[in-house]
Amino acid sequence: MFMQPIVDLVTGRPTVFEALARLRRRDGTLATAAEFVPALDADEVDTLFRIALDRSLESLAHWISLGILVDVSVNLDPSTLGNRQCSAWVGEALHRHGIDAQRLVLELLETRAIDSSEQTLTIDALHGLGVRMAIDDLGAGHSTVSRLRHFDFDLIKIDSSVHDGFAVAPVSTLRSLSALIDLGTNLHRPSVVEGLESLDMLAVAAVLGAPFGQGYAIARPMPADAVPAWTARSAPLVDQLELTTFSAVLAYHWMHGGSSAHPGNASACPITAFLAEHGSAVNRWHTSQHGDAVEDTVGFGRKLSEWLAAHVAPGAGAPAVV
Repeated sequence: MFMQPIVDLVTGRPTVFEALARLRRRDGTLATAAEFVPALDADEVDTLFRIALDRSLESLAHWISLGILVDVSVNLDPSTLGNRQCSAWVGEALHRHGIDAQRLVLELLETRAIDSSEQTLTIDALHGLGVRMAIDDLGAGHSTVSRLRHFDFDLIKIDSSVHDGFAVAPVSTLRSLSALIDLGTNLHRPSVVEGLESLDMLAVAAVLGAPFGQGYAIARPMPADAVPAWTARSAPLVDQLELTTFSAVLAYHWMHGGSSAHPGNASACPITAFLAEHGSAVNRWHTSQHGDAVEDTVGFGRKLSEWLAAHVAPGAGAPAVV
């Protein structure tokens, strides 16, 4: 099993490690679950889940003994969810490794349907044990709103496809990503933005208010026995999430009204220094948002949005800076 951390975007600290199955090929290279799981039958998928669960909880028990107080998440295929023995397997594994059920998160793929009464009963039984449930790959598949309404998920994981188009259509991507983060907030369910492959995109997710993030910008999947060393040497990412790129500044400007007035004085705004480096006209567009200039707040705010978006997506064209 390989592990990938999920970090708190406020503190920058890892809170959960997701267990990711890997299969070693004859040539020594590793195949991801997406490459080999589709070839497995239902019984083999069940077996894979039980192996992943057992090894993940064994690793978690070891980390806890070292003072690394994190949780672990394991992917649960809907076909295994339909096996009436599923909750018993989970309960036995938790007992065997002496793990508090609240430290285990089971991730259900949103791209696969949950449509049987047996699956529903298993979800209820797992919650009865105290296990937390997450909906994985939100935005990539089946009946999102309906599923969130009918099943008691504790965590929402937002698929990378939601923000993959940021460099092409930054503003519409901000709308989509923000809407799903807000959905989690309104449901009182924390969200994790998956697939964050750059510090730039990590900063965007943090600006939009995502509680948690996961992706290569934080860490690539690592062997379970590498987690203690990684945890000891990793610096809190929050120190690196500064508003010093066009992407992060656009997200901040968009989050704070875009073309509408911004509260407070421009001198206290965290994007003022960045924008001041790009000319007096850009700075004027920004200060007008704070009421420091009696000018066209809406028009200048829109120009600033377009200018920032054009620097994120160079082909879009920027308004003239005069």
